[in-house]
Amino acid sequence: DVYLNAIALLSVETKNKVDFYLTGKGEEFDFLNSLIKSLDIQVNVLIEQEQLTDLLLTTDILINPTRSTYEGFPMTIVEAAFTKNLIISSDFLGYDSILKNGNNCMIFGINDTYALAERITYAVENYDNLNVLVENMYNLAVKEFSIEKMINKTLDFYKRI
Repeated sequence: DVYLNAIALLSVETKNKVDFYLTGKGEEFDFLNSLIKSLDIQVNVLIEQEQLTDLLLTTDILINPTRSTYEGFPMTIVEAAFTKNLIISSDFLGYDSILKNGNNCMIFGINDTYALAERITYAVENYDNLNVLVENMYNLAVKEFSIEKMINKTLDFYKRI
């Protein structure tokens, strides 16, 4: 709902420049669908996205509005980095182990709908100037999350336990 409420705060000009997507399925699906209708915003709702990478290849920005203070680092962010999407994320617990505001992403406070709307507007209006953030995150993802590195880390972990 933070994401959807942020979209509702955007100017008509900003909204007309981009398409918005919401992916996933879960216990909040009906609530989010009704919120889209009550806010009268245009959002493409994709119930199940088996190949998220295919969708990310067609987009430019990933917004991660999680409120979680206890889940691990979401692989969705890594997938978005590999597909060269600009990352806009909340400051969930542990985000700063990878995400560096102004260096490889844009960060907003958990539950801060207004800050998210500001980040979206800035990203849409200045996207071409934010390529360095995209490239920095892509390079970090290649370095830290390559298949080889992930396999080696997993094997090392299993050897230790």
